[in-house]
Amino acid sequence: MKNINLNLWTTYKFILFLCLLQSFRAWFFWDIEDVYVNIFILLNSFFLFVIHKQYFTSNLKSIIWFFILLLASISTATHSNFFGILGSIFRILPVYFIITLKSELKFELFISIRKWFSILLFISLIGWVLFLLGIDLPNSTLYYGKIDNSFQYSYSNYFIFLSNNMVLHRDYFRFSSVFLEPGYLGCLLSVFLFLSKYKFDKINIIFFFAIFFTFSLAGYIISIFGYLLFTFRNTRRKVLWVVITFLCYFMIIYFAKNINNGENWINNAIVERLQPDDLKLFSGYNRSSEESDNLFWNSFIYSEDLLFGNGKTIEYNDVDWKSYIYAYGLISFLLYIFYLFFPLLIRDKNKYFTFIFVSIYLMIFAQTIHGMFWLFYLFLFIIGIDVNRKILKKS
Repeated sequence: MKNINLNLWTTYKFILFLCLLQSFRAWFFWDIEDVYVNIFILLNSFFLFVIHKQYFTSNLKSIIWFFILLLASISTATHSNFFGILGSIFRILPVYFIITLKSELKFELFISIRKWFSILLFISLIGWVLFLLGIDLPNSTLYYGKIDNSFQYSYSNYFIFLSNNMVLHRDYFRFSSVFLEPGYLGCLLSVFLFLSKYKFDKINIIFFFAIFFTFSLAGYIISIFGYLLFTFRNTRRKVLWVVITFLCYFMIIYFAKNINNGENWINNAIVERLQPDDLKLFSGYNRSSEESDNLFWNSFIYSEDLLFGNGKTIEYNDVDWKSYIYAYGLISFLLYIFYLFFPLLIRDKNKYFTFIFVSIYLMIFAQTIHGMFWLFYLFLFIIGIDVNRKILKKS
């Protein structure tokens, strides 16, 4: 873009990058409340808008898209006090400036965020490999999520990565870099891989190894789902493609179950969790309990709380889409789904790839209500709609 102030634009990009890390629960930002970060990035975005209005463009469609998301957020606070409602508004206001940013700047912003994020993960991965090799590294203990005088998380903080002290399986460790949850990181990286069209470049290689070490079942499934649909569209020999896909799947299952009689990280962390289950579809699905599922289907959907929820999840560990409806109501849920599908409704081109992208986000949030309004997830979806169109136009 011509006539761009590079110093101001680069500063804004880096400030936004730091805010994205905070929204994704990087440990060095745990003591900073979300509302302060949201106000900070809002003021920075407004300042950029005032100084350089030419960086932004708005139309009726973008305004409608923003207000759909805003209403979805506000409707999660129907059981909150005044400050809770304000928080639900301020976490979305900065998104307006991302939505109205011009397409070429969105693409350039994505390139920078992708590069900086890969550098962070590369540094973390170096420390992680040294940790797995048994090298003693300096560390301290961190706690997060205090509930009833106890903490939900306990980590050994190695400064460039975290190691969970409360893991269920001590036969393998899950990589989360400097962030709270390996599963969220795996899902986020699956989005990055799709938006970069699974190119075999050094950044995607970093992302691939990062996803691998997360041992995130959701991250694996979503990444493979996106890759298979993306390559299926671009291959001419579709029958051969299907055959090769199934052969690769069965080979992975075979080797995982037979290497060391199944006592290996891949089998324990992934394959065993994919075993069929009559109640949960597959055994690794632990996003809700049988008791909460029964309560939802047999009681809640017939109650007066269905539309606006009751302000809390069924059980604390329940984090799937049903828990979202239980806590915030069907109206908020449908508004959020409408926000995801809105770009698909208004785009005349590239509907296939936009549909895959929307499906990836549906898969992410079908199994977790946390992060639905985190700035990093919102940012990548909004930016990704234009990035997807620009990359496909180039190709």
